[in-house]
Amino acid sequence: MNTALPPLPVRDSDAVRDQDVEPAQPVAARSCWTTTVGSTPAPAFEGRAAAWTPPVEPWVPPLERAELENLVERFRAWRPYDGGVLLDDVADALDDLVPDEEDAGELGQRLRGHLTKLVTIAVAAKADQMDERAALLIERARAVRSQDVPSDHSRAVGQLRRMGWIVNELLERLVETRCLKEAT
Repeated sequence: MNTALPPLPVRDSDAVRDQDVEPAQPVAARSCWTTTVGSTPAPAFEGRAAAWTPPVEPWVPPLERAELENLVERFRAWRPYDGGVLLDDVADALDDLVPDEEDAGELGQRLRGHLTKLVTIAVAAKADQMDERAALLIERARAVRSQDVPSDHSRAVGQLRRMGWIVNELLERLVETRCLKEAT
């Protein structure tokens, strides 16, 4: 009795593949497949990838170590824009209640930070080039931010209120020019 299975039908893809591969040997006799490209045999594959070194240049950092460390420190110190905190500080600066000297100093620093962030956002969005009023507010913000805090408390409160107005006006203008979403 003949127990051999009938041969499988040959597909076109099998015929193409068989032209590129040597005839199969019994599994025990062969240690790997050897492919032939043209008339030159390719190296045998023995179950692991052959070492291949791509023609790639080694990576070179774009900055020196000190510059990269400075950049990392700046990222760590960065605080994102928070419209709610900004509006709270503007409300404190423009409120009828006059802040005491300690609170005025802290509020002044926060308002300077808000001015810096808003000016940076405006310049990055090119609001100063698109809109004259925004350009004027940016200049006013830079001017008031660079002024020293007066030693007289009543004058310091006046400067806080000027900073509060400029922060508020610049925020509104950036919202109108769609450089920022409305702060809530």
